[in-house]
Amino acid sequence: MNTVKACVLAAFAILVLGGCTTTRTLSVSQENGATLGFAQGRPWLQSVKRNTVAVWLLTPTYKTDLNDLIPPAFLVVVRNGGDQTMSLSRGDITATADGRPIHILTYEEYCGEIDRQAGQESFRLQEPLGRGEAPNESPELWEPGGIMWLGERLIDLQRDHLLADAGLMLVLDQYLIAPGQAIRGVVRLKPSDLSSGQRLRILVKTGDETHEFFYDVRN
Repeated sequence: MNTVKACVLAAFAILVLGGCTTTRTLSVSQENGATLGFAQGRPWLQSVKRNTVAVWLLTPTYKTDLNDLIPPAFLVVVRNGGDQTMSLSRGDITATADGRPIHILTYEEYCGEIDRQAGQESFRLQEPLGRGEAPNESPELWEPGGIMWLGERLIDLQRDHLLADAGLMLVLDQYLIAPGQAIRGVVRLKPSDLSSGQRLRILVKTGDETHEFFYDVRN
């Protein structure tokens, strides 16, 4: 296998499978007051007061480095059980670990990391050409079906897939939820803020109500 082809395959592996950073796990804490259920094998916690809030753990296992694009992620569903329109804005959904605030990634931050990673993988793909390890006079590498063309195409496809997934995130500027209606979206946390042995609390405020969800962080 030539150097260019080997580097292309390595770039694919890094982009699709992630790097070699540490993985950690999240599990539901026993002290939860919310009702526990399961959907597709993942825990679903539901807190019912006047309003209903449910949190579904999407990443029982996550990567500790944001570069791997597998941070702790939760689907949050908020239903208005009252008779007046309810607002939900930034600050109504927060996270802490042992009482210390955890950063909730914004849509822009996560998309920026996706773009950065795609650019980095594209650079790694082309780096051997810059070092003269492959002949620049081989245009077939860049022709449709060539190894470099395939490499760039797969990087673009993976980037598009990740950006589409990022589009499911809650954009916490302000939501207005009519009576009987619900909003849902994905919340992602900054993984380096969490350490093994900590207890993660996700708090959702709906008007004068507080809904709490607890998870244990383990290696």
